[in-house]
Amino acid sequence: MKVTKLKVTVMVLLLACAVSAEDDITVRVNNTIASAFVAATGINWVNGPVLMTDVGTTITRGDHAFSGIYWQVLNLDDSRGYDNPADASGDVTERDFIFDYTYSGCDSADVSLGYIYYDFVQMPRGGNGNTEDVYAGVTLKNLPLSPSATVLYDIDSANEGVWGNFAVSHSLDVTEDNAIDLWAKAVWSGGDYGAYYFSHDGLSDSGFQAYAVGASTSMPLCDAVSASIGVAYWTFANDDGVLGRTHAAWEAAGIESKDDTVVVSASLNIMLK
Repeated sequence: MKVTKLKVTVMVLLLACAVSAEDDITVRVNNTIASAFVAATGINWVNGPVLMTDVGTTITRGDHAFSGIYWQVLNLDDSRGYDNPADASGDVTERDFIFDYTYSGCDSADVSLGYIYYDFVQMPRGGNGNTEDVYAGVTLKNLPLSPSATVLYDIDSANEGVWGNFAVSHSLDVTEDNAIDLWAKAVWSGGDYGAYYFSHDGLSDSGFQAYAVGASTSMPLCDAVSASIGVAYWTFANDDGVLGRTHAAWEAAGIESKDDTVVVSASLNIMLK
């Protein structure tokens, strides 16, 4: 844990030292109330209402953007989940620290590199209470469906495994200030990562593990504030179980376990430049 705190501290200092008078600096704060907490892997960690908050700063210098983001999820009722085996109503169950570098100078693609530290606050330290990913991503530009891919490598607890997100999206203009954004996503994992997260018996093979489709729309409230609503449907390719147990075993332990989930969300977004 001390080593991880040192990593985060060093990255914050490097981000601060990177600022110059010629840079564009953006600060954003997003608060989202959702009917469940489904992670980027497609796993429904808490099947109950949550408040997700992220605070981020982006420093842009020409085609180079450096971002630091703090994100957390707060349980709004007594729903028990995989990362809060006891009632965590009113408590933070996960917080993440994200550091990202994006290069947008290429005509055909944006490229990103980054690091994520996941802190599962309610879980014991030293075991599965925290983990870390490094990642690389690419978004293809000037294409109708804006395809993107992010490949992540867990360097800590999830068997040091690899996984990835592959997505397409499309925006439909409704009015001058409003559009409906449609997206679809597939989650892939290598065998080690799949055995840790997507298996009920620790023997998962590599392959596509989860799929999702969704839609969202936003509305500006003033120059710096907007509101948005969204809906998403997630499902597993293999619904036997997750995180080393069958769904039935999780249910017997008092934790609602889902192989498919509909998530409804509403957000208030603040962006300052």
